[in-house]
Amino acid sequence: MSFVEKLWYSRNPVSIFLWPFSLMFRGISFVRRMCYRTGIFRVYTSRVPVIVVGNISVGGNGKTPMVIYLVENLRKRGYNPGVVSRGYGGHASSYPHIISDKSSPLECGDEPYLIYQRLKCSVVVDPKRERAVEELERLGADIIISDDGLQHYSMGRSVELIVVDGSRRFGNGAVLPMGPLREGKWRLEKADAVICNGECPGNGEYRMTVIPDTPVSVRDYATPLAEKGRVIAVAGIGNPEKFFTLLRNEGYDLVKAVPLADHARFTEEMFAEIIGDWNGTVIMTEKDAAKCRNFASDKCYFLPINAVLQPDIVDLITSKISSRK
Repeated sequence: MSFVEKLWYSRNPVSIFLWPFSLMFRGISFVRRMCYRTGIFRVYTSRVPVIVVGNISVGGNGKTPMVIYLVENLRKRGYNPGVVSRGYGGHASSYPHIISDKSSPLECGDEPYLIYQRLKCSVVVDPKRERAVEELERLGADIIISDDGLQHYSMGRSVELIVVDGSRRFGNGAVLPMGPLREGKWRLEKADAVICNGECPGNGEYRMTVIPDTPVSVRDYATPLAEKGRVIAVAGIGNPEKFFTLLRNEGYDLVKAVPLADHARFTEEMFAEIIGDWNGTVIMTEKDAAKCRNFASDKCYFLPINAVLQPDIVDLITSKISSRK
């Protein structure tokens, strides 16, 4: 756990010194929200429903598996969903950037690239999400899902879903920089639904569980891992320990667990340093695999995961959309 995480997710008297800056952050956020609410700042309202999958805390909470779940299940209902993303970590030559088979994670960011590779749906990246929404309208999407963007108030939305990490929850409950929250916990009450990723959901929250699939080769997605055993685990996500625990629970013996920063950029040299002289299996997240495919060995695998919600939240979404037409 980094120093900042210790500050946010444990009892730490040092955090009190950041209280004045936290008050400033809250004040700026309040003024910004009011400017959008009163029309001082422009809000783009799409002609098709927009579903925001966001969070109120910093770090990975499980939004991407949730987005994948929604796309798959909305397709089953006859919709043609598209996905918008800021494309964190990517640097395209121009925006909006439509992800294609020729795109790379360096252009569009690892998470939107993962979503496109998994689903082959329309995915558009743009730091100005409302511009990406317009592009998806042009491409023929009849429902749009925003991967993150809860605080991107220039983008109008039909439904708001907030994903919460069930183990870390809200840390010390303070907003940045004193705590991990982008907005106070009051924001949960304004959302259409709160989804708890793992552990025990709070009152009124939907429970999301993550079901791991068989690891597959980073170089050839059609080749599964033959058997479990001793492995090196690598994770560059918001909460790497969650991934390592998942592997242990699945029966893998972790020789070494390597936590990296969320959206960490992989290079061949960096990867070789991580592995060292290990000649066995390496298992990483699907997000990390997208960045290593060009130089990963045939002993490198990633663990696909699938979100399962109880009860199915798609019923809630379709009813909300119907009631707001």
